[in-house]
Amino acid sequence: MNNAYWKKFEHVFGKKNALLFKLSGMKSSEIRGEGAWIYDDNEERFLDFGSYGIHLLGHRHPEIVDCATKQLKKMGLSTKILANEPSVAAAEALLDTLPESLRYVIYANSGSESVEFAIRSAMLSTGKKHFIALKNGYHGKTSGALSLTHYASGSVTNEDTALPVDHIPPDDSGVEIAKGLFKGGTIAAFVMEPIQGEGGIRPVPEDFVFEMASLCKTHGAIFIMDEIQTGLGRCGQVWSPATMAGVPDIVVVGKTLGGGLVPIAMTVFRECGALLNNPTMAASSYASSPFACAVANRAIELVSQEDFLRDVREKGRQCLDRLNHELASREEIREIRGKGLMIGIEFTDKEILAETLMSAYGKGVLTTFCLTSPEVLRIYPPAVISDEDLQWGLDRLIDAVETRK
Repeated sequence: MNNAYWKKFEHVFGKKNALLFKLSGMKSSEIRGEGAWIYDDNEERFLDFGSYGIHLLGHRHPEIVDCATKQLKKMGLSTKILANEPSVAAAEALLDTLPESLRYVIYANSGSESVEFAIRSAMLSTGKKHFIALKNGYHGKTSGALSLTHYASGSVTNEDTALPVDHIPPDDSGVEIAKGLFKGGTIAAFVMEPIQGEGGIRPVPEDFVFEMASLCKTHGAIFIMDEIQTGLGRCGQVWSPATMAGVPDIVVVGKTLGGGLVPIAMTVFRECGALLNNPTMAASSYASSPFACAVANRAIELVSQEDFLRDVREKGRQCLDRLNHELASREEIREIRGKGLMIGIEFTDKEILAETLMSAYGKGVLTTFCLTSPEVLRIYPPAVISDEDLQWGLDRLIDAVETRK
């Protein structure tokens, strides 16, 4: 990439953003994606093991592209004056995958925005403003979502954000803390991810989930399940067991929903509460567009197929087996964990992770660290990856750990 590009990049995004790319050695610009592969401006190709959970269906999935092309020939954005059929079809398709207790939908443009709708609904429904969330949890960077996100370190702290939130550990001690908080009578909702994504690919124990659900029910609080990263097939099932058991009052959905092509999210509700009864409170110029919803409808259909889910589970098993066999005994590796194609390698030091990430980049594999657990390397291959390419990527990732620096 030439210096003229970097001057433009620095001008519009700032010196620190440009410096970050330069120091990391990632100096090329992506120009094309196809399946599990990314091509840069030098026509070098990289295997996508990252993408922050967006590309479970890969890049430019043929059926997604075909659906999008057909819809673009009809209509892109909505007038927001008339209703549109694709928005109804996608909502129906999503609700068909969920328990009957979850019955109503609001569209959003991003996962963070869908979390904001869940927060607003909980406060309106309960008349309360205090929340409980989990340590290591991540729910976005808009004001309310950032309040729920637990930053163990860094320049942003929860004291800087908008909502009163207590962060508890997902264990017996956390349940005891929650019992004390609920006694105060101020809790609007409890919010959690079934597997913490940015927090280090950490599964939350199911016993804890059901105990917290019971506390919410007893004290009239809303249970919000954040399935933005975990839902729609990433973990080898459409939804987490707790969601399918009907535990949540609200589920937030995103990432895979856009088919790797469009930004779209949904907030799904058990009850038609105050937020849904006042449509202007969740109005959006862009959400529920015919284009995005047509894509989402096709994405839901693809990721809900049992053959697809079985393939995710099998590929995930292959990844975990191989990584554990070849890396788990190394002194710089603390743990390898995950479910389906949502896998994390926890290193003993974030500097070692950084060296591994850059080494993998040099070998043609793109991956990322977890935002609030920077010692954990995330491995999120797309489900459309071939077995041959998956093994190729694992070969190079394992070599990157062993030959970093």
